[in-house]
Amino acid sequence: MKPERGTDTIRGGIGTPLVAAVDMGYGHLRAAFALAAAAGVPVVEADRAPAAGLLERAVWRGTRGAYGLLSRAAGSGRVPFARRMLDGATRIAPLRRGGPPAPPSGETRFLALLGRAGLGSGLARRLRESGGPLLATFYAQAILADAAGHGDVWCVVTDADIHRVWVASDPAGNGVRYCAPCANTARRLRAYGVPGERIRVTGFPLPPSLLGGPDLGVLRRNLAARLARLDPEGAFRARRGAEVEAALGPLPPPGGDGPPRVAFCVGGSGAQAGLGRAILAAFRDPLLRGELRLTLVAGVHRGVADAFRRWAREEGLEPRPGGGLEILAADGFAAYEASFNAALASTDVLW
Repeated sequence: MKPERGTDTIRGGIGTPLVAAVDMGYGHLRAAFALAAAAGVPVVEADRAPAAGLLERAVWRGTRGAYGLLSRAAGSGRVPFARRMLDGATRIAPLRRGGPPAPPSGETRFLALLGRAGLGSGLARRLRESGGPLLATFYAQAILADAAGHGDVWCVVTDADIHRVWVASDPAGNGVRYCAPCANTARRLRAYGVPGERIRVTGFPLPPSLLGGPDLGVLRRNLAARLARLDPEGAFRARRGAEVEAALGPLPPPGGDGPPRVAFCVGGSGAQAGLGRAILAAFRDPLLRGELRLTLVAGVHRGVADAFRRWAREEGLEPRPGGGLEILAADGFAAYEASFNAALASTDVLW
């Protein structure tokens, strides 16, 4: 999604959007921060005060804690039944073509029950005060706001494939409009009963700092530098260089500003952090020879960052900012998001 254009389209001249998110994974937060930056508004954290009351905060804290615990247990491999539980909770049924829409899931009905008990009331109050459209990057806020009678709700889907819970029990009678990141997500939404006129394929929102405005100047420069790093022998340039330069402008010399950079990112739950140890062992020799650069992204998990540093030193590697091996961590999501976007600008392979 190009946020500078996308937010104007979504706003539709009605008013400044209220951008809402919950801390249920970095993907939801990253999309919200990108859209909020493009629209010039703050992100409303719908699972925290003041937007959420005491009961709402407790519900989100419990949900987040349970999911994080299950994800980490499944990722560790030490709790055999955890993987089966996680797979069962997140399983998406095969995409059906034709036939009636998929029926509501148990999670969908449970969300409606929580809404009647008051979940989402704080955000509904903020919406009444703002008078503008809602731009939500998590399904619950969009569905609950529509059920509360707010008439201008957009749900920015952050996944390539989605569970039935992203759609209300009565999708035809529901007014939520969806921004889908890809065609597969749009097909899934239609299979769940969302009318096609309420779905737009927009891509995933990237922040202005990685795009550079409607002309995508920053994106073009970053891509040109990336192609130079990934093509140190100039083989791709020899075959397609003229076409690439017509689209991006002049390319840096082959090899660019150094070897390619790989970034391995740990998610919001902290699961799969243990892969960092195997990656460091596998990449040790190329890193020592200066043939590769590696960024290990720990997010807001200081414990994960400490483990990355310990494993690096066991391999004879010394992490340092701007060096061949970097470890990225921050104390809060806002600081992490800014540093992560800066790292993405010079990342060639995102793991």
